[in-house]
Amino acid sequence: MKHFKKIMALVIAMVMVLAMTIPAMAETVTNNTDHPYAAYQIFSGTQTETAGDTKLGDIEWGSGINGTAFLAALQADSRFNVGDPVANAFADCETALAVAEVLGEYADNSDFAKAFANVANANKTGSGIPLAADAATITLDPGYYLFVDTSDPLDDNDAYNSALLQITNKDGGLTIEKKYDVPSLDKDITKVNETAVEVEAADVNIGDTVQYTLTGTLPANYADYETYKYVFHDTISKGQAIDFESFKVTLDTATGTDITSLFTNSLTADTDGSAETTFTLTCNDLKSNTNITKDNKIIVTYTATITADAEIGATGNSNTGSLEYSNNPNQTGSGTPTTSETPEDENLVFTYDLNPTKIDGDDTTTTLKDAQFVLKATSGDHNGKYAQIDAETKKLTGWLDTKPTKLDTAPTTGNTGVLVSGADGQFEVYGLDAGTYELEEIKAPEGYNLLTAAVPLTITATVDDTEETGPSLESLTITVDGVTSEDLKATGILPVTIENNSGTELPSTGGIGTTIFYIIGAILVIGAGVVLVTRRRMEA
Repeated sequence: MKHFKKIMALVIAMVMVLAMTIPAMAETVTNNTDHPYAAYQIFSGTQTETAGDTKLGDIEWGSGINGTAFLAALQADSRFNVGDPVANAFADCETALAVAEVLGEYADNSDFAKAFANVANANKTGSGIPLAADAATITLDPGYYLFVDTSDPLDDNDAYNSALLQITNKDGGLTIEKKYDVPSLDKDITKVNETAVEVEAADVNIGDTVQYTLTGTLPANYADYETYKYVFHDTISKGQAIDFESFKVTLDTATGTDITSLFTNSLTADTDGSAETTFTLTCNDLKSNTNITKDNKIIVTYTATITADAEIGATGNSNTGSLEYSNNPNQTGSGTPTTSETPEDENLVFTYDLNPTKIDGDDTTTTLKDAQFVLKATSGDHNGKYAQIDAETKKLTGWLDTKPTKLDTAPTTGNTGVLVSGADGQFEVYGLDAGTYELEEIKAPEGYNLLTAAVPLTITATVDDTEETGPSLESLTITVDGVTSEDLKATGILPVTIENNSGTELPSTGGIGTTIFYIIGAILVIGAGVVLVTRRRMEA
């Protein structure tokens, strides 16, 4: 009888790294995880213990393995090609005992042991001996067992534990403790135009470019998988046009090793932002890049431009992401991997609608048409520039470096930097960011005085971007001449009232003005006569 040495130290990592407490001669196995297991006997035999070292003798194939198929699979698997010269470690094996001896020889090689567990799982027979979750206990005959996670169904955002190989009948029994994690996804807005940020939500102008970053992690037992599927899912609302060429996938940081070529993008071209867009970035086997380890993070970045279809107000413009990942390290590479998916992580961008009304300063019920204004940004990325809108839709289309001049005729189509009040006195700039602005009148309504100073405006938005509650618009106000409005977040519309006073009233023809001219004329005539008489008397 030969002894199977070193096995008591062999722990094959589990789908999320199992910690085994293995203190010499009890026959119980306790499952302290919330996943059920099944125990498959790989080797049977007799056990002895010497100086705390448990040994398995008289080794035969166990009741839970197809020995013939298992041996053939071991001999065909390149993961067991070792030594110098390189050869399959099980090539000369014909019996269970021979296989056990080879396994004992490589007991300190974790990759070898993990591969052995993977092949054993693919060749197990029967349904195994069930071991329920939550501190359940079973008693097993002496032997060497494969413990397989049998969760069904698997909870969302969860994964199976890796198959565990363990010799039984240790003093104090075996205790299976779950000690693992699953991949996670974090999604952030990391740039608005050229300004770096790291937020869940942001204020923007129509035309601004937003960079989104998705950061995915890997499980602690990533090494236990033969292949690993990794898929980013993303849904972006209308009002955001995706730049297809901006997609990039890197390791650990946005400027790290480029692994974009590992992923297939379901998008094939730019989008125009006119409709909600859903896409995926798929890598069918992340392990095809052997440099990737459990400690790496997978970073996706791409940009989208805010368009005229953007929603104003508290609803915001949404971008949600989730991560789909392989969840069963016990599967072989030849099968279709089963997957789980993380919860969605959402980002929001907000934009607002400035909506001034021009009125008569003496009669505030009277609205004034044909007033012309320009809007100048005095903060942010467009500081010092003038808003340009579509004359028909009033939506922001860009920013002008030069101040626009007054127009003889108000445009009805095309881009313009001149804001003209309509019959209702209103004009509009749809799609503004929070910040400070100046509204300057460049042409007054007919019969009214031009404003002598620009009107300062401050749009203030309070955005909650905490991950626990999710992003939201908490409040939105506008301040004009030191007076702050009520909360306007529900609609996102920012009303402003601009007053104009009428011009100086001159005397009308036939009125007192004519009388004044007559009086002045008479005085001048009389004065001339007095001067003439006085001069003649002086001469005489």
